[in-house]
Amino acid sequence: ETLDLVGGLVLIYSSYCRRLASNVTSSAKLVECLGGISAFSDTVLAAFSNSPLSKHLWSILGQDCDHSLSSKKQKLRLPSLPLLSSHSVVPCLEKNCPKSKALHFCLNLSQLYLSITKLHKGCQHKEFIESESVLFYLESTLSRIRQPKQLSRLECRLQFHLVHLFVVSAEASGLWPAAPICSLYYSVGCQLAVQLPPGDESFAYDLLNVVLFNATFLRKVVDHGDVYLKLSGLDLKESSHFPRPLTINQESAAKSLDDAMSHLPDVRQLFLASFTLEKELERQLNQSRSVNLGYPYQTERLTMPANTKSILPADWMFGPIIDIQDRLTECGFQSDCLLPDDLQALQHTLRLILLLELSDSMAMHLISLTTRISRTMCIFLTGSDVFLDGTIHSYLSQLLHIYTTPSTLPQVDFDSPIPG
Repeated sequence: ETLDLVGGLVLIYSSYCRRLASNVTSSAKLVECLGGISAFSDTVLAAFSNSPLSKHLWSILGQDCDHSLSSKKQKLRLPSLPLLSSHSVVPCLEKNCPKSKALHFCLNLSQLYLSITKLHKGCQHKEFIESESVLFYLESTLSRIRQPKQLSRLECRLQFHLVHLFVVSAEASGLWPAAPICSLYYSVGCQLAVQLPPGDESFAYDLLNVVLFNATFLRKVVDHGDVYLKLSGLDLKESSHFPRPLTINQESAAKSLDDAMSHLPDVRQLFLASFTLEKELERQLNQSRSVNLGYPYQTERLTMPANTKSILPADWMFGPIIDIQDRLTECGFQSDCLLPDDLQALQHTLRLILLLELSDSMAMHLISLTTRISRTMCIFLTGSDVFLDGTIHSYLSQLLHIYTTPSTLPQVDFDSPIPG
Protein backbone atom coordinates (compact mmCIF):
# COMPACT_ATOMS: atom_id res chain seq x y z
CA GLU A 1 0.00 0.00 0.00
CA THR A 2 2.87 2.38 0.72
CA LEU A 3 4.29 1.83 -2.75
CA ASP A 4 0.88 2.53 -4.32
CA LEU A 5 0.54 5.76 -2.33
CA VAL A 6 4.03 7.00 -3.23
CA GLY A 7 3.47 6.01 -6.86
CA GLY A 8 0.28 8.07 -6.91
CA LEU A 9 2.14 11.08 -5.55
CA VAL A 10 4.83 10.62 -8.20
CA LEU A 11 2.17 10.52 -10.91
CA ILE A 12 0.49 13.68 -9.59
CA TYR A 13 3.79 15.56 -9.54
CA SER A 14 4.56 14.34 -13.06
CA SER A 15 1.20 15.63 -14.31
CA TYR A 16 1.87 18.94 -12.58
CA CYS A 17 5.21 19.31 -14.38
CA ARG A 18 3.59 18.49 -17.71
CA ARG A 19 0.96 21.16 -17.13
CA LEU A 20 3.67 23.69 -16.33
CA ALA A 21 5.30 23.04 -19.68
CA SER A 22 2.03 23.47 -21.59
CA ASN A 23 0.74 26.72 -23.01
CA VAL A 24 -1.92 26.92 -20.32
CA THR A 25 0.53 28.21 -17.71
CA SER A 26 2.16 31.62 -18.04
CA SER A 27 5.93 31.91 -18.35
CA ALA A 28 6.14 33.86 -15.09
CA LYS A 29 4.52 30.98 -13.21
CA LEU A 30 6.97 28.57 -14.82
CA VAL A 31 10.02 30.59 -13.78
CA GLU A 32 8.79 30.69 -10.18
CA CYS A 33 8.56 26.89 -10.06
CA LEU A 34 11.92 26.03 -11.64
CA GLY A 35 13.84 26.55 -8.41
CA GLY A 36 11.61 24.20 -6.46
CA ILE A 37 11.72 21.59 -9.23
CA SER A 38 15.51 21.75 -9.32
CA ALA A 39 15.73 21.33 -5.54
CA PHE A 40 13.30 18.41 -5.66
CA SER A 41 15.34 16.76 -8.38
CA ASP A 42 18.68 17.24 -6.63
CA THR A 43 17.49 15.99 -3.26
CA VAL A 44 14.55 13.59 -3.42
CA LEU A 45 15.02 12.02 -6.87
CA ALA A 46 18.80 11.82 -6.64
CA ALA A 47 18.58 10.08 -3.26
CA PHE A 48 15.91 7.69 -4.45
CA SER A 49 17.88 6.69 -7.58
CA ASN A 50 20.66 5.29 -5.38
CA SER A 51 18.40 3.78 -2.72
CA PRO A 52 18.08 0.02 -2.13
CA LEU A 53 14.36 0.28 -2.84
CA SER A 54 14.96 1.63 -6.34
CA LYS A 55 17.47 -1.11 -7.12
CA HIS A 56 15.10 -3.77 -5.83
CA LEU A 57 12.17 -2.56 -7.93
CA TRP A 58 14.23 -2.62 -11.14
CA SER A 59 15.60 -6.06 -10.27
CA ILE A 60 11.99 -7.29 -9.96
CA LEU A 61 11.25 -6.05 -13.48
CA GLY A 62 14.47 -7.55 -14.80
CA GLN A 63 13.41 -11.05 -13.91
CA ASP A 64 12.46 -13.25 -16.86
CA CYS A 65 8.75 -13.71 -16.15
CA ASP A 66 5.31 -12.36 -16.93
CA HIS A 67 4.18 -9.00 -15.59
CA SER A 68 0.70 -10.18 -14.71
CA LEU A 69 -1.78 -7.55 -13.62
CA SER A 70 -3.49 -9.98 -11.26
CA SER A 71 -2.41 -10.13 -7.65
CA LYS A 72 -3.76 -11.67 -4.50
CA LYS A 73 -6.05 -9.49 -2.45
CA GLN A 74 -4.44 -8.27 0.71
CA LYS A 75 -6.03 -6.92 3.83
CA LEU A 76 -6.54 -3.18 3.57
CA ARG A 77 -4.89 -1.12 6.25
CA LEU A 78 -3.75 2.43 6.71
CA PRO A 79 -0.28 2.64 5.13
CA SER A 80 2.70 4.03 6.93
CA LEU A 81 5.38 6.09 5.22
CA PRO A 82 8.84 4.73 6.09
CA LEU A 83 12.03 6.29 4.77
CA LEU A 84 12.30 5.07 1.17
CA SER A 85 16.07 4.82 1.36
CA SER A 86 15.84 2.54 4.38
CA HIS A 87 17.07 -1.06 4.02
CA SER A 88 14.09 -2.25 6.06
CA VAL A 89 11.69 -1.58 3.19
CA VAL A 90 13.29 -4.11 0.80
CA PRO A 91 12.62 -7.32 2.79
CA CYS A 92 8.97 -6.28 3.11
CA LEU A 93 8.68 -5.77 -0.63
CA GLU A 94 10.28 -9.13 -1.39
CA LYS A 95 7.27 -10.81 0.18
CA ASN A 96 4.42 -8.44 -0.63
CA CYS A 97 5.31 -6.58 -3.85
CA PRO A 98 3.99 -8.21 -7.05
CA LYS A 99 5.64 -7.32 -10.31
CA SER A 100 2.59 -5.37 -11.45
CA LYS A 101 3.08 -2.87 -8.60
CA ALA A 102 6.77 -2.49 -9.41
CA LEU A 103 5.89 -1.96 -13.07
CA HIS A 104 3.31 0.74 -12.31
CA PHE A 105 5.65 2.54 -9.91
CA CYS A 106 8.65 2.51 -12.29
CA LEU A 107 6.41 3.73 -15.13
CA ASN A 108 5.21 6.68 -13.05
CA LEU A 109 8.77 7.39 -11.96
CA SER A 110 10.11 7.39 -15.53
CA GLN A 111 7.30 9.76 -16.58
CA LEU A 112 8.31 12.11 -13.77
CA TYR A 113 11.97 12.06 -14.80
CA LEU A 114 11.02 12.80 -18.41
CA SER A 115 8.62 15.61 -17.48
CA ILE A 116 11.23 17.33 -15.30
CA THR A 117 13.97 16.96 -17.93
CA LYS A 118 11.77 18.52 -20.61
CA LEU A 119 10.79 21.32 -18.24
CA HIS A 120 14.21 22.07 -16.75
CA LYS A 121 17.18 21.54 -19.07
CA GLY A 122 19.55 21.69 -16.11
CA CYS A 123 18.14 18.44 -14.72
CA GLN A 124 19.48 15.67 -16.96
CA HIS A 125 19.24 12.77 -14.46
CA LYS A 126 22.29 10.99 -15.83
CA GLU A 127 22.71 9.09 -12.57
CA PHE A 128 19.30 7.51 -13.19
CA ILE A 129 19.58 6.54 -16.86
CA GLU A 130 23.13 5.21 -16.37
CA SER A 131 22.45 3.42 -13.07
CA GLU A 132 23.29 -0.27 -12.84
CA SER A 133 19.72 -1.21 -11.92
CA VAL A 134 18.16 0.46 -14.97
CA LEU A 135 20.83 -0.90 -17.30
CA PHE A 136 20.29 -4.37 -15.84
CA TYR A 137 16.57 -4.13 -16.60
CA LEU A 138 17.18 -2.99 -20.20
CA GLU A 139 19.70 -5.76 -20.81
CA SER A 140 17.24 -8.30 -19.48
CA THR A 141 14.56 -7.11 -21.91
CA LEU A 142 16.92 -7.66 -24.83
CA SER A 143 17.81 -11.15 -23.62
CA ARG A 144 14.17 -12.28 -23.51
CA ILE A 145 12.78 -10.33 -26.48
CA ARG A 146 13.08 -13.33 -28.81
CA GLN A 147 10.24 -14.97 -26.95
CA PRO A 148 7.06 -14.89 -29.08
CA LYS A 149 4.96 -13.34 -26.32
CA GLN A 150 3.98 -9.71 -26.81
CA LEU A 151 5.13 -7.24 -24.16
CA SER A 152 2.40 -5.68 -22.06
CA ARG A 153 1.26 -2.16 -22.91
CA LEU A 154 2.58 -0.80 -19.61
CA GLU A 155 6.04 -2.27 -20.10
CA CYS A 156 6.18 -0.88 -23.65
CA ARG A 157 5.39 2.57 -22.28
CA LEU A 158 7.99 2.17 -19.54
CA GLN A 159 10.70 1.37 -22.08
CA PHE A 160 9.56 4.25 -24.30
CA HIS A 161 9.90 6.77 -21.47
CA LEU A 162 13.34 5.42 -20.56
CA VAL A 163 14.67 5.65 -24.12
CA HIS A 164 13.02 9.04 -24.66
CA LEU A 165 14.53 10.31 -21.39
CA PHE A 166 17.95 9.09 -22.51
CA VAL A 167 17.82 11.11 -25.75
CA VAL A 168 16.33 14.26 -24.19
CA SER A 169 18.89 14.22 -21.39
CA ALA A 170 21.83 13.71 -23.76
CA GLU A 171 20.68 16.48 -26.10
CA ALA A 172 20.10 18.87 -23.20
CA SER A 173 23.59 18.36 -21.81
CA GLY A 174 25.34 17.92 -25.15
CA LEU A 175 27.29 15.02 -23.64
CA TRP A 176 26.34 11.54 -24.81
CA PRO A 177 27.23 8.57 -22.58
CA ALA A 178 29.71 5.90 -23.55
CA ALA A 179 29.11 4.05 -26.82
CA PRO A 180 28.08 0.72 -25.18
CA ILE A 181 25.32 2.48 -23.22
CA CYS A 182 24.15 4.29 -26.37
CA SER A 183 24.09 0.99 -28.23
CA LEU A 184 22.01 -0.60 -25.45
CA TYR A 185 19.39 2.16 -25.43
CA TYR A 186 19.22 2.20 -29.24
CA SER A 187 18.68 -1.57 -29.36
CA VAL A 188 15.88 -1.24 -26.80
CA GLY A 189 14.30 1.43 -29.00
CA CYS A 190 14.56 -0.81 -32.06
CA GLN A 191 12.90 -3.79 -30.39
CA LEU A 192 10.27 -1.50 -28.86
CA ALA A 193 9.29 -0.21 -32.32
CA VAL A 194 7.93 -3.66 -33.24
CA GLN A 195 6.28 -4.22 -29.85
CA LEU A 196 4.08 -1.12 -29.41
CA PRO A 197 0.42 -2.22 -29.63
CA PRO A 198 -2.47 -0.43 -31.40
CA GLY A 199 -3.60 2.58 -29.44
CA ASP A 200 0.00 3.76 -28.90
CA GLU A 201 0.50 5.24 -32.38
CA SER A 202 1.77 8.49 -30.87
CA PHE A 203 4.51 6.59 -29.02
CA ALA A 204 5.52 4.81 -32.24
CA TYR A 205 5.64 8.12 -34.12
CA ASP A 206 7.73 9.83 -31.44
CA LEU A 207 10.01 6.79 -31.15
CA LEU A 208 10.87 6.97 -34.85
CA ASN A 209 11.10 10.76 -34.89
CA VAL A 210 13.06 11.40 -31.70
CA VAL A 211 15.04 8.20 -31.13
CA LEU A 212 15.62 5.92 -34.12
CA PHE A 213 16.17 8.71 -36.67
CA ASN A 214 18.28 10.86 -34.37
CA ALA A 215 21.47 11.52 -36.35
CA THR A 216 23.74 12.09 -33.34
CA PHE A 217 22.39 9.05 -31.53
CA LEU A 218 22.68 6.75 -34.56
CA ARG A 219 26.17 7.99 -35.40
CA LYS A 220 27.28 7.18 -31.86
CA VAL A 221 25.91 3.64 -32.24
CA VAL A 222 27.31 3.04 -35.74
CA ASP A 223 30.81 4.19 -34.76
CA HIS A 224 30.68 1.66 -31.93
CA GLY A 225 30.29 -1.25 -34.37
CA ASP A 226 32.85 -2.88 -36.64
CA VAL A 227 31.84 -0.79 -39.64
CA TYR A 228 34.91 -1.14 -41.80
CA LEU A 229 35.34 -4.80 -40.88
CA LYS A 230 31.88 -5.56 -42.25
CA LEU A 231 32.58 -3.70 -45.50
CA SER A 232 36.14 -4.80 -46.09
CA GLY A 233 37.34 -7.19 -48.74
CA LEU A 234 34.58 -6.79 -51.34
CA ASP A 235 36.20 -7.42 -54.72
CA LEU A 236 34.08 -8.20 -57.79
CA LYS A 237 35.84 -9.73 -60.78
CA GLU A 238 35.90 -7.90 -64.09
CA SER A 239 32.90 -8.40 -66.35
CA SER A 240 31.18 -6.70 -69.25
CA HIS A 241 29.05 -4.71 -66.82
CA PHE A 242 31.87 -3.78 -64.44
CA PRO A 243 35.03 -3.08 -66.44
CA ARG A 244 36.98 -2.38 -63.26
CA PRO A 245 36.96 -4.35 -60.01
CA LEU A 246 34.59 -2.86 -57.44
CA THR A 247 36.30 -2.70 -54.07
CA ILE A 248 34.88 -1.34 -50.85
CA ASN A 249 37.76 -0.04 -48.78
CA GLN A 250 37.81 2.11 -45.69
CA GLU A 251 37.52 5.32 -47.72
CA SER A 252 34.48 4.20 -49.73
CA ALA A 253 32.83 2.78 -46.61
CA ALA A 254 33.27 6.07 -44.79
CA LYS A 255 31.89 7.92 -47.82
CA SER A 256 28.78 5.73 -47.91
CA LEU A 257 28.30 6.15 -44.17
CA ASP A 258 28.57 9.93 -44.40
CA ASP A 259 26.14 9.98 -47.33
CA ALA A 260 23.59 7.91 -45.43
CA MET A 261 23.90 10.07 -42.31
CA SER A 262 23.56 13.30 -44.30
CA HIS A 263 20.28 12.07 -45.83
CA LEU A 264 18.84 10.88 -42.51
CA PRO A 265 16.35 13.81 -42.29
CA ASP A 266 14.95 12.78 -45.69
CA VAL A 267 14.79 9.16 -44.52
CA ARG A 268 12.88 10.25 -41.43
CA GLN A 269 10.39 12.21 -43.53
CA LEU A 270 9.83 9.21 -45.82
CA PHE A 271 8.89 6.84 -42.99
CA LEU A 272 6.98 9.33 -40.86
CA ALA A 273 4.84 10.23 -43.88
CA SER A 274 3.29 6.75 -43.68
CA PHE A 275 1.42 7.88 -40.54
CA THR A 276 -0.35 10.65 -42.46
CA LEU A 277 -0.86 9.08 -45.90
CA GLU A 278 -3.78 6.97 -44.71
CA LYS A 279 -6.64 8.89 -43.11
CA GLU A 280 -7.48 6.06 -40.72
CA LEU A 281 -3.90 5.81 -39.42
CA GLU A 282 -3.71 9.58 -39.08
CA ARG A 283 -6.95 9.57 -37.09
CA GLN A 284 -5.57 6.84 -34.80
CA LEU A 285 -2.39 8.87 -34.34
CA ASN A 286 -4.30 12.00 -33.32
CA GLN A 287 -6.58 9.97 -31.04
CA SER A 288 -3.62 8.31 -29.32
CA ARG A 289 -1.88 11.63 -28.76
CA SER A 290 -5.02 13.21 -27.33
CA VAL A 291 -5.44 10.37 -24.83
CA ASN A 292 -1.80 10.42 -23.74
CA LEU A 293 -1.71 14.21 -23.32
CA GLY A 294 -5.02 14.26 -21.47
CA TYR A 295 -7.04 16.37 -23.92
CA PRO A 296 -10.62 15.28 -23.22
CA TYR A 297 -12.16 17.62 -25.80
CA GLN A 298 -10.16 15.85 -28.56
CA THR A 299 -10.64 12.31 -27.23
CA GLU A 300 -13.20 10.14 -28.99
CA ARG A 301 -12.95 7.18 -26.62
CA LEU A 302 -10.83 5.98 -23.70
CA THR A 303 -10.92 2.25 -24.42
CA MET A 304 -7.78 0.77 -25.93
CA PRO A 305 -7.68 -1.82 -28.76
CA ALA A 306 -6.73 -5.37 -27.87
CA ASN A 307 -3.00 -5.97 -27.42
CA THR A 308 -2.80 -8.80 -29.95
CA LYS A 309 -0.41 -7.36 -32.53
CA SER A 310 2.06 -4.53 -33.00
CA ILE A 311 1.68 -1.34 -34.99
CA LEU A 312 4.83 -1.86 -37.04
CA PRO A 313 5.94 -5.21 -38.49
CA ALA A 314 9.39 -6.56 -37.71
CA ASP A 315 10.62 -5.69 -41.22
CA TRP A 316 9.16 -2.15 -41.24
CA MET A 317 12.40 -0.71 -42.67
CA PHE A 318 11.82 -2.68 -45.91
CA GLY A 319 8.28 -1.29 -46.29
CA PRO A 320 8.88 1.16 -49.18
CA ILE A 321 10.65 -1.52 -51.22
CA ILE A 322 7.74 -3.93 -50.81
CA ASP A 323 5.15 -1.23 -51.59
CA ILE A 324 6.88 -0.19 -54.82
CA GLN A 325 7.37 -3.78 -55.93
CA ASP A 326 3.70 -4.62 -55.25
CA ARG A 327 2.46 -1.57 -57.15
CA LEU A 328 4.63 -2.34 -60.18
CA THR A 329 3.46 -5.96 -60.12
CA GLU A 330 -0.19 -4.92 -60.20
CA CYS A 331 0.29 -2.62 -63.20
CA GLY A 332 2.23 -5.21 -65.21
CA PHE A 333 5.71 -3.67 -64.80
CA GLN A 334 4.97 -0.87 -67.27
CA SER A 335 7.56 1.89 -67.43
CA ASP A 336 5.07 4.63 -66.61
CA CYS A 337 4.17 2.92 -63.32
CA LEU A 338 7.46 3.98 -61.76
CA LEU A 339 6.77 7.32 -60.10
CA PRO A 340 9.41 10.08 -59.98
CA ASP A 341 9.69 9.75 -56.19
CA ASP A 342 10.13 5.96 -56.25
CA LEU A 343 13.84 6.10 -57.11
CA GLN A 344 14.53 8.47 -54.24
CA ALA A 345 12.40 6.37 -51.88
CA LEU A 346 14.46 3.27 -52.72
CA GLN A 347 17.69 5.20 -52.14
CA HIS A 348 16.55 6.43 -48.73
CA THR A 349 15.34 2.96 -47.75
CA LEU A 350 18.68 1.36 -48.60
CA ARG A 351 20.47 4.10 -46.67
CA LEU A 352 18.47 3.28 -43.56
CA ILE A 353 18.94 -0.49 -43.95
CA LEU A 354 22.71 -0.06 -44.27
CA LEU A 355 22.84 2.14 -41.17
CA LEU A 356 20.84 -0.39 -39.16
CA GLU A 357 23.07 -3.23 -40.38
CA LEU A 358 26.22 -1.34 -39.46
CA SER A 359 24.84 -0.34 -36.07
CA ASP A 360 24.41 -4.03 -35.20
CA SER A 361 21.20 -3.07 -33.41
CA MET A 362 18.27 -5.22 -32.41
CA ALA A 363 16.29 -3.96 -35.42
CA MET A 364 18.00 -6.37 -37.80
CA HIS A 365 18.49 -9.19 -35.29
CA LEU A 366 14.71 -9.60 -35.10
CA ILE A 367 14.61 -10.46 -38.82
CA SER A 368 16.12 -13.63 -40.21
CA LEU A 369 18.96 -13.25 -42.69
CA THR A 370 16.93 -15.08 -45.34
CA THR A 371 14.09 -12.58 -44.98
CA ARG A 372 16.49 -9.65 -45.26
CA ILE A 373 17.99 -11.04 -48.46
CA SER A 374 14.58 -11.75 -50.01
CA ARG A 375 13.34 -8.27 -49.17
CA THR A 376 16.45 -6.68 -50.67
CA MET A 377 16.13 -8.81 -53.84
CA CYS A 378 12.71 -7.23 -54.48
CA ILE A 379 14.59 -4.30 -56.00
CA PHE A 380 15.71 -6.62 -58.82
CA LEU A 381 12.11 -7.84 -59.28
CA THR A 382 10.55 -4.46 -59.94
CA GLY A 383 10.82 -5.02 -63.69
CA SER A 384 12.84 -1.86 -64.22
CA ASP A 385 16.50 -0.94 -64.21
CA VAL A 386 16.48 0.91 -60.91
CA PHE A 387 19.27 -1.31 -59.59
CA LEU A 388 21.59 0.26 -62.21
CA ASP A 389 21.26 3.66 -60.57
CA GLY A 390 24.64 4.62 -59.14
CA THR A 391 23.45 5.24 -55.58
CA ILE A 392 21.22 2.16 -55.45
CA HIS A 393 23.94 -0.02 -56.99
CA SER A 394 26.48 1.18 -54.40
CA TYR A 395 24.22 0.43 -51.43
CA LEU A 396 23.10 -2.90 -52.87
CA SER A 397 26.69 -4.05 -53.32
CA GLN A 398 27.53 -3.20 -49.70
CA LEU A 399 24.39 -4.85 -48.29
CA LEU A 400 24.86 -8.03 -50.33
CA HIS A 401 28.47 -8.14 -49.20
CA ILE A 402 27.32 -8.05 -45.58
CA TYR A 403 24.73 -10.77 -46.24
CA THR A 404 27.16 -13.11 -48.04
CA THR A 405 30.21 -13.10 -45.81
CA PRO A 406 31.53 -16.54 -44.74
CA SER A 407 30.21 -15.99 -41.21
CA THR A 408 26.66 -15.15 -42.33
CA LEU A 409 26.12 -17.57 -45.23
CA PRO A 410 25.44 -20.58 -42.93
CA GLN A 411 22.43 -18.67 -41.58
CA VAL A 412 20.75 -18.53 -45.00
CA ASP A 413 17.96 -21.09 -45.43
CA PHE A 414 15.66 -20.49 -48.39
CA ASP A 415 13.50 -23.44 -47.33
CA SER A 416 12.43 -21.59 -44.21
CA PRO A 417 9.02 -19.84 -44.24
CA ILE A 418 9.35 -16.17 -45.17
CA PRO A 419 6.50 -13.81 -44.19
CA GLY A 420 4.65 -12.43 -47.20
